[in-house]
Amino acid sequence: MTGPRKSTREPQADMSWASHVMEHSPVPFVLLTGDFHPPVIEYGNQAFHRMVGVLEDLTGQTFNDVKITLRRQDKTSGNIETWDPNPQGTPPLQDQPERQTHGNWRHGEEIDACSVLTGETWTCDLVRHDGTWGILQAVVATHYPAGRTKPVWIVQFLPLTGFDEAFGFAAPPAQRALDALSQISELLAIEDQPSPLASIASIIEETCPVDWAGFFLENRGLEYSESIRAPRRGRHRTEYPGLDAEMTGGQDPVLQMLVGQHSAPIIVDLAATNDPGTRTRELCEHLEEIWNVHGFTPKGPVLMQAIAGRSGVLGLIVLACPEYNELGEPFDVQDLGPENLKVISAIARRIGTTLDNARLYEREHELAEALQQSMVPTQVDVAGLDVWTYYAPSNEHARVGGDWYDILYVDDHTVGVVVGDVVGHDLEAAAAMGQLRSITRSYAFDRVSASKVLERVDRLVDGLDISRQASMVYGRLREGKDNGSWTLEYARAGHLPPIVVRDGKALLLNDAGGGLIGFVPRARESATVRLRPGDVVLFYTDGLIERRDRSMQAGLQELQDFAETVPRSAASQWGELLLHALADAPEDDVALVVVRIPVRDELAVQGIDTTRSYRATFPGEASSVSRARHLMVRLCQEWDKPQATYAELVMSELAANAVLHGYGQFALRVFDLGDDIRIEVEDQNPEGPIQLDGHSDRYGGYGVKIIDRLATWGWSPKGAGKVVWAHVPVG
Repeated sequence: MTGPRKSTREPQADMSWASHVMEHSPVPFVLLTGDFHPPVIEYGNQAFHRMVGVLEDLTGQTFNDVKITLRRQDKTSGNIETWDPNPQGTPPLQDQPERQTHGNWRHGEEIDACSVLTGETWTCDLVRHDGTWGILQAVVATHYPAGRTKPVWIVQFLPLTGFDEAFGFAAPPAQRALDALSQISELLAIEDQPSPLASIASIIEETCPVDWAGFFLENRGLEYSESIRAPRRGRHRTEYPGLDAEMTGGQDPVLQMLVGQHSAPIIVDLAATNDPGTRTRELCEHLEEIWNVHGFTPKGPVLMQAIAGRSGVLGLIVLACPEYNELGEPFDVQDLGPENLKVISAIARRIGTTLDNARLYEREHELAEALQQSMVPTQVDVAGLDVWTYYAPSNEHARVGGDWYDILYVDDHTVGVVVGDVVGHDLEAAAAMGQLRSITRSYAFDRVSASKVLERVDRLVDGLDISRQASMVYGRLREGKDNGSWTLEYARAGHLPPIVVRDGKALLLNDAGGGLIGFVPRARESATVRLRPGDVVLFYTDGLIERRDRSMQAGLQELQDFAETVPRSAASQWGELLLHALADAPEDDVALVVVRIPVRDELAVQGIDTTRSYRATFPGEASSVSRARHLMVRLCQEWDKPQATYAELVMSELAANAVLHGYGQFALRVFDLGDDIRIEVEDQNPEGPIQLDGHSDRYGGYGVKIIDRLATWGWSPKGAGKVVWAHVPVG
């Protein structure tokens, strides 16, 4: 830094107004005199000294000395010009009134009342004394004080209001906007975030000059939401009966926004009269309820921004604004500032994209789930055998998978058992599973050996070019002619071996192995084992034993060890015990078939557990309620329970709650306890049932009252969801 040029004049008394304005301002000011060329510093306030990083007196220094350059682009030529005033310059300017602004200085120092000069605006490139650099905005005002022949320049340094791409530096407003969008992107990218919209609302409140922020998603009506849910399809104007957006004029701005007439944010005055029945009035009433819950009282207007999706508006961002802006004028949209308006618009776009993706993802998995459920048989009764079946997709994969099982009545004395596993947890996996199931069923009824069935499946799969890998085990059970014995012939295609449990020993059926289905079709082998009364055969997929913290072999050994500890019991009890011990929180899909060869007069056999139970899964759709109710009636008939009315009603209400409030399909378990029946319904919503008190403006909760009157009930968390149970008297 060169030596200072000594000014021939001391600061004049007639410049006291400038020093008074500048002295205590948190914004950097500098006064330049035109007695020299280039102009030299006559006075700089403390904020200016902090800005350049020099505390000593800078009087007599030029901008070049303190490494400050003022530049701008000429709008006509496009050339970059630097500030180089002529001391003989322009004639005196009339003093112009100052205007007020509000903002944050770049170091975070709050400016409550900053007088912004009227003058030329330049971009300031600054290299501080410590070598760091920055970019600011400089406002240069030219003044001709009385009694002075040369002009003076008052330069005020302010933060930029935008992003300067040439230097890659963002001033505070733009930087806050970028930081907010970065945080929001991270929140939307986290799948298991419990309430991302609540967190985003907090970010908006911290970034923008608003008092409250919230999100209302379209779900056959606007509903306040703090989480990302797959909404129903965005509705069009034709789906709002009795309301015409074009005919309402300005009386129903919410409706106009929902049908896409307003893409930019608009101000809605809650104090204005809105006709009953309009969407604006409905939203206002809903807002009042939400604000009462949050303990918030609005002071000014409400700003709304549409959240648009591919096929329509999916919701609204609602912002409660202050009553007045910093100038004491009524708050308007533009008072948010250009950066904040861009933030709100970007948030709406990103949330709209996230909701669209969630909706498409949900549709795909609903379709896959429906396809899968239609192909997996429910619990079956097999003459001469005690059979129990179970299937559930993994909770970690949106309850869609490629595992399946099948029970086939080949003829009066032959039963086929199939358990398979297709790689993947999506629609393609479910479709491949459906194809393999149909192919296997068709060849199993040809009454050929197990190996021939798999060979034919191999050839057809190779011809159909099914791209997904799949494993399978097919067992052919044929009844013997004496003593209730059966013969099991089986063949495996890359699948885990079945297990036979006999007299407390678990034996792996490791023979008749082979490659995965459809890969290099070749001759396959069958193996045969003779089964005696009391023997239990387990067919399963890897989800029963596979865990991240152990090998598959260790899991298989654990299954064998546990199977040897199970007491003599019915197939249903075998299944329940296996699931409780090994698959209470599975990491993959689970398909399990338990086949037990009955013992004659087994009710008289001492020590056997004959408790009857039933387990099934249902898709999360309305038709499942009637299916579950009819199932309850059938079970009561089979179990000789004459008083089934209460059980039917309780089952109906539990299933309806699972469909309405659960996530995806739900699991059902029924136990015969003698005079009572225990019903368990498991879904993936962790929130427990709510009983309402019959408020006129609320709905729901009445099913819990019915259950409370007819049964003893409760609920408990399980995994990512919950289990609701009820004991219903039927004796």
